[in-house]
Amino acid sequence: MKQVKLLAVLLLFCSTVFIGCKKDDVDPVEESPYVGIWKGTTNSGDSLRFTISDVQGKPMLTSYDVNVRVNYAGTQLTTNQKGTNSNGYSEVIGDKIEFKIDPVAVAGTFTSTTTLEGTYKGEVAVPAPGTIQGTFTAKKQ
Repeated sequence: MKQVKLLAVLLLFCSTVFIGCKKDDVDPVEESPYVGIWKGTTNSGDSLRFTISDVQGKPMLTSYDVNVRVNYAGTQLTTNQKGTNSNGYSEVIGDKIEFKIDPVAVAGTFTSTTTLEGTYKGEVAVPAPGTIQGTFTAKKQ
């Protein structure tokens, strides 16, 4: 009988230690609704694609692929700018994102969880000095 009581006390002690050492349940961080692939066009019809990824719990621009048309001596030239950075180029703050595709500054606002609208502007030196600027709209894919 003495051994049964000792065993019962030992089991009670072990279960108390086990329950007391249990890790607290941690609520997972909710992923930003802006994480995903965004495709759209500029007001001049050029295509663009952005990827927003979760980087250590923050929504970050991790890739871009943008076509930009430039008028040079009456000829339309298209240049493609693209890049990927797994650490992110820029963080989405609230519903806004700003970044630079050198030498063009881009500013966007997520007007909903499926629509990104913005502007771009920059001074270019090639093929001739000038300013490119416009607006864009992208939809989450």
